[in-house]
Amino acid sequence: MLFVNAEWREAAPSELEEALIEPIEEAMRGLPGLTEMRSESNRGRGGVQLSFGVGTDMTRVMLDVVARLNTLPPLPPDADEPQVFGGDNFQTQNAASLLVRPVAGRARCW
Repeated sequence: MLFVNAEWREAAPSELEEALIEPIEEAMRGLPGLTEMRSESNRGRGGVQLSFGVGTDMTRVMLDVVARLNTLPPLPPDADEPQVFGGDNFQTQNAASLLVRPVAGRARCW
């Protein structure tokens, strides 16, 4: 399971949904092995949870997710770059997690 976290300081849930969550959902459609996609939007933050079938090559999926995030339209000026977490949810205790985000001061490479 992967979770794509999106944050936009003080944006209303409907603004966040339209500007960040819907484009992320559209970009993730058709991922190999994807069995379920759920999303939620709250004030200032939201996310898309991606579930995959047993046997899915999660390394390949992670690379594909990052590549697809790179195709998103420009973000609102004060929105943060989406972050990708591995595991069942970034808020629960996992045996391991993976966070992918750009390094400050470097060009966006995904």
